[in-house]
Amino acid sequence: MLSNAKIAQGFANVVLNLLDGKVVAGTVQAEDADTITVQTPDGRKVVVKKSNIEERPVAPSAMPTMDRALTPYEVRDLIEYLMTLK
Repeated sequence: MLSNAKIAQGFANVVLNLLDGKVVAGTVQAEDADTITVQTPDGRKVVVKKSNIEERPVAPSAMPTMDRALTPYEVRDLIEYLMTLK
């Protein structure tokens, strides 16, 4: 079974519930020990201090899993094709 093992930088969705009741949602652009930078759907970049985050629920990838979108034979064929690309 295929799963969302890792989402590439700049594509991970996040929802941050802040201590002041605000919510910041979008894609993670950067993250370090103290802050997280999120690009919102309207294109703004918001830097949030991690100490201001009340909750950070895990958001799944918006992309459907391949095991539900393709048959096992189609997955095999896709992987075979991708392996030929250089």
